[in-house]
Amino acid sequence: MPKEVRLSDIAERIGVSTVTVSKALADKQGMGEDLRAKIKETASAMGYTPSKKKNLQKPSTGNIGILVPQRFLYGANSFYWDMYQRLLHCLLEKTYFGLLEILSIEDEDNLVVPRMLQDKKIDGIIILGQLDRPYREFISSVSGEILVYLDSDEVSQGDTCIISDGYYGMYTMTKYLISMGHRDIYFVGSIDATSSILDRYYGYCRAMHERKFPVTPDMIIPDRDEKGRMGFTLPDRLPSAFACNSDATAGYLITLLKEHNLEIPNDISVVGFDDYMLPGLSHPSITTYAVDIDKMVSTCANIIIQKILNNNYLQNTTIINGHIVIRDSVKKIE
Repeated sequence: MPKEVRLSDIAERIGVSTVTVSKALADKQGMGEDLRAKIKETASAMGYTPSKKKNLQKPSTGNIGILVPQRFLYGANSFYWDMYQRLLHCLLEKTYFGLLEILSIEDEDNLVVPRMLQDKKIDGIIILGQLDRPYREFISSVSGEILVYLDSDEVSQGDTCIISDGYYGMYTMTKYLISMGHRDIYFVGSIDATSSILDRYYGYCRAMHERKFPVTPDMIIPDRDEKGRMGFTLPDRLPSAFACNSDATAGYLITLLKEHNLEIPNDISVVGFDDYMLPGLSHPSITTYAVDIDKMVSTCANIIIQKILNNNYLQNTTIINGHIVIRDSVKKIE
C-alpha cells in the first residue's frame, strides 16, 4: 500500500514551509502565483489527496476535539485542567463528547496534524490555551471552519475567541493596590508568553499611567521561560506591592518572599489573577481577580455547537467579565 503523501512531504520536496504549502493548496493569499502553481503541480505529481474540510461541518460524530498545548498542563490541579474538566461537563450536557488531545512541544514545533483530525473523529475543535504563531496558522489552514479558541485571542482576523477580561481585570487589581496606598508596584509576568499576560500588563500600565506613576523595565519581572515553565528570582530592590498575572505566580512569589524572611502583607503586598488556588496552598490567602470559568466554557460550548449546526454562523472575540475578590494579601499603607 503506497504511503500517504503529507503536506510536509511536499514542503520538503520544494524547500518551503508546511504552512506555505497549505496556503497554496487552499488558494489563500500571501504568495506569488508562480510559487502557488509550482506547489500545486508538485502536489499533483506526488499523488497528494487533500482532506475534505466539509467533514468538520456536519454534526456526524457527536464529538468535539479539545486541543491543549502540553506546556499549559503543568500539573493535575492546574487552571487549564480545571477549565478542561468543566468544558467536558458542559459539552456533555449539550449531548456532545469532548475528546482531549495534548499537543506535544515537538509536534507543535514540527506542525504535525492532530490525530483527531487525521482520524476524522470530530465535528469541530476547541483550542484551549495559546498556540505558537506558526502552528496557529497551520491548524487554521487544515482544520476547516469549525475552530474556536478558548482563553486566547492572538489569532487571525475573523477567528472565534472566548477570553477573560484580562485588561480591565488587572487595571482593577492595580487600582485597588493604589487605593490601599501603594505607589511602588511591580508587575510579575512574562508579557510575551501569551496574549492573556500581555493584556494584563497593559491594564497594569494604564492604572499606573493614570496616576502618573512611572513604569520602568526593571519593574517587570518575567515569571516563566519560553516553554512556559515557571521560575524566577526576586529583584534586587523590592517594591511595596506586586501585581501578579496569575494566582499560581502569586503563590510562587509568596514562597520566595517567605524564604527571605518577609511577611505578607506586613512587609510586602501581593495580588493575583484567576481566583484559582487550591485551599491551603498559599498563606495568606491571595487577593485576586476571579475569572468566570463557567461562563467562559458555556459560551465556548454554545458557540462551537452553533458553528457546527450553521455554516453561516459568525462570532469573533467574546470577552467574559470577572470580579475582584479581597482576601488577606494586601496591607493598607499611609
